[in-house]
Amino acid sequence: MDDFAEQLWSEFAAETDEHLQAIEPILAQADAQNAADADIAQLFRSFHSIKGLARAMDAVGMEGVAHQAENLLGLVRDGRTALTPPMTDLLLQSVDALKAMRDGVCQARQDVPAEPGLVSRLNAAFTAIGAEDPADTPAGTTVSTAPAAPEPSPGAGDTSLHEDAEMLAIFVEMVKARGPELCAALAEEAAQRDVALDAAESLGHAAEVMNFDALAETFGSLREVLQSRSGGGKFDEPTRQDLLSRLGDIRLQIELVGEISGHDAGIAEFSAALAERIGDERLHLVEAALELNERLREHLAEREQLAAEADAAAITRYARIMHSLCVSLSLGRTAEMLLLIEDLYGRIAGGETALGDALVDAVRDFLLVIAEHAQTGRIEDLTEAQSIKLTTQLRASLETGAFLIAQRDGAGRLVAGIHVPSELLVVMSDENLVELENRLEHEKVAAYVVLVHLEADPEIGQRLISWLTTEARAITNRTVVAGHESWFEFLVLSQLEPAAFVAELHHRDTQGHCVKRVQRLTAASEGEVLDRSASSADASPAPGAAAQPAAASNLIRVRGEIIDAFLDEIGELRVVVESLTHLIRGVGSRKMVTRAQAFVDRLPRDLRNEFLASFQDFRDRDRRLLETEGMIAGLLGRLHQSALELRVVPIDAVFNRLPRLVRDLAQRQGKSVELVLEGRDVRIDKSMVEALADPLIHMVRNAIDHGIEAPGDREAAGKPARARLTLTAAQRGSEIHIEVTDEGRGLDVKAIRAKAAARGLASEAQIAAMPDSRIYRFIFAAGLSTSAQVTETSGRGVGMDIVLATVRRLNGDITVRSEPGRGATFTLILPVSAALQTALVVRVGEQSLAIPERHIAAVAEIESEAVEFIGRHRSFRHRNAMLPLFDLGALLGMPGTASGRGELEPVVIATNTRRMIGLGVDAIEQRLELFLKDLDPRLAQFPGVGGASVLGDGRVVLVLDGDELIQLAEQGVGHAELTAH
Repeated sequence: MDDFAEQLWSEFAAETDEHLQAIEPILAQADAQNAADADIAQLFRSFHSIKGLARAMDAVGMEGVAHQAENLLGLVRDGRTALTPPMTDLLLQSVDALKAMRDGVCQARQDVPAEPGLVSRLNAAFTAIGAEDPADTPAGTTVSTAPAAPEPSPGAGDTSLHEDAEMLAIFVEMVKARGPELCAALAEEAAQRDVALDAAESLGHAAEVMNFDALAETFGSLREVLQSRSGGGKFDEPTRQDLLSRLGDIRLQIELVGEISGHDAGIAEFSAALAERIGDERLHLVEAALELNERLREHLAEREQLAAEADAAAITRYARIMHSLCVSLSLGRTAEMLLLIEDLYGRIAGGETALGDALVDAVRDFLLVIAEHAQTGRIEDLTEAQSIKLTTQLRASLETGAFLIAQRDGAGRLVAGIHVPSELLVVMSDENLVELENRLEHEKVAAYVVLVHLEADPEIGQRLISWLTTEARAITNRTVVAGHESWFEFLVLSQLEPAAFVAELHHRDTQGHCVKRVQRLTAASEGEVLDRSASSADASPAPGAAAQPAAASNLIRVRGEIIDAFLDEIGELRVVVESLTHLIRGVGSRKMVTRAQAFVDRLPRDLRNEFLASFQDFRDRDRRLLETEGMIAGLLGRLHQSALELRVVPIDAVFNRLPRLVRDLAQRQGKSVELVLEGRDVRIDKSMVEALADPLIHMVRNAIDHGIEAPGDREAAGKPARARLTLTAAQRGSEIHIEVTDEGRGLDVKAIRAKAAARGLASEAQIAAMPDSRIYRFIFAAGLSTSAQVTETSGRGVGMDIVLATVRRLNGDITVRSEPGRGATFTLILPVSAALQTALVVRVGEQSLAIPERHIAAVAEIESEAVEFIGRHRSFRHRNAMLPLFDLGALLGMPGTASGRGELEPVVIATNTRRMIGLGVDAIEQRLELFLKDLDPRLAQFPGVGGASVLGDGRVVLVLDGDELIQLAEQGVGHAELTAH
């Protein structure tokens, strides 16, 4: 497949994903509040856009589902019905189906049929309200993806449209006979208009008898227009356009009546009559659209956004009318182009898409082609060559317009000769990666990926978890959202051969209730699927499968890897400029200038005068060099800040995944939960989006399962039956704070203490002495769970440790607050940028090390007399608290670094927000912003090391992990001897 075709498929995947992401959170929260008109309009536009995109790629199945969903929302938009919970459920099922079909279409590059049952349910819901097709639905969309049924015999018909098949057949025959007469509405002669008026009255009355309200309304509106313009003569321009639009809508409705009923409703006769009447309308409409299109260029040049949107809306109306006319004339390729233009300009009119000169040029070229056909009176469609050329031009205009596609980062990497998918790499810590590599290289083990649905059978799920975490070695796990269910995917190492490994799983899950897929990882990206249940075939993509492009913004289309490469280049440039700064402004350079001045001053007068001019020139050059370096540093700083904006996206990209999850979990557990999302415009590094999704999903699920009580229990406790779950994002300086707060029962401190003691996480005496805030931290210990049973959302002893590990990998932390009976709050604290960190550079021996600023509470110099011994450990007083004092070099295994520090010892007071310790160093060098580099796995295995960077003088500096440093200290002194702050 050529590059252009691949680009089209990428755009299709990205744009459909963008619309689906916009739809789901609105629907998921629709039954928790009265849906606003703006929300309904957004839903309608999104389904309409998906329909147009699917039609352009010949994805008939997707087109049919989106069309039926659009029909339902059209009734809501027109005030004919409300967005009820059953309708919301049906529309969410449509979203799930569209996602699955989109993935299948993009993978196979061909149509994927819709589930007939879903199409039938959508159609039944539509007809149950007593309506036909909405008036503004574009033509060419099929209602069902099933093969067309044979022509029924008289009196037969689809009783889902009307319960009386005989009446339905009579109605359809009447539409076939009198429908073409409606086209006489365009005539100038009064007698012919009277024929159209009589047909509209008769058909409107028949539609009312059949309870086809939408058809009755359409026929009635045509009747009103004709009655208000009695007599002959030409219609004014607005009235004529209105008539053309209404007749186009009627053509669509006649087509739909025929498709649903299985009878011939006379669509061919109506189309022929309409084609005969339109005459010179094509040329007039095209000329009007061309004029508006050129005005758009003027608005673009003058940045008149509102005027541009108004003209784009007018072009959308013209395109819709011309589309109906072209369908009537069987000009299929022309109609398809008009449908695409209608969709694009509709989004411009709605402020969803930016306008560019290239798009205006592409539309102009297309309109000129059909204008030429209209001028010569030819009823001629675009040739295939013209269609390809114009489509290419139009698609290319999108590339130079203003859209953005962010490709997902990579498809994985080879680790010890096997391909590990990126979705598993993202949830693995450096220690996990080192362990995986070491075991694969030095032990006779194989790597397996096991997908399980624990909720399917909690008892079997518990047996599987026990075996995967004891008999085998579970390296990591991640959540996989399959439709409305949450499954778990484990990366497991085992010495068993593939057949024996699968047999062990089958032994514990004989009927295959929980195990959905077993795959052995190999050097190939697709691996080797060993076992796969039928139910999982469409629910979840296999690890390593080609990732589909995901939409990130609607500004400009740029591949994600290009942005990353650009930022890497800027990072390298920062290192070069810092080296230049070090050379120009370093102490050595300044001393050299001072020595030169002193040398010139000591010269005899005659020699000094001889050298003075040259030295003054040197000083001038040095001054200009300093100024230039300052300008370069300033420009680079601004460039770097601007470039970082390319990496940040609204946190709404993460939040939008949660409303559906909350709705489905609450419904299954019989709980009433209102989800409140605040700070949705806060921006985060794009690399954090996927990494944050899993922790937030875990915490939301735990809040609903553990924290929030059933409605009856809440009312018994004097609480509202409906609980509130709030996610709040806020930027505070260089950090992002994300709070997850529930109004539930709070954490069970007694149960956590008991579990921690039973697991041996600390002695009973230490646990008894700990404040509640320290006890809460035990919930992040691997395998600790206070739940009495395994459910889909909790009780497995896996999850919260992964949450903390993921957040720490992003250089963040989690704090916990809880109040019995009032609820709990988890706060994720993360840097704004995962790649850039402010750090303090210290020296230990001959090695420079960097400590992230977020882990530093203070810096001090303490006298040797101020150091006291508590037991065998050094301590010192800081702000009325005794803190343990450690030698940083000793903690990191660098012996002999503490000698010769003199009477004053530089100390960095490190904190992880829960406790503080002192770290003795040889010198404190400087505070810098460091651009972090990927850490080699061989370095990652050293405790306390979290990253690496390059200083301005070219030296490589290791960036330390403050949490691991404190853990190393704890291993030496025990929990009880560390002082909380």
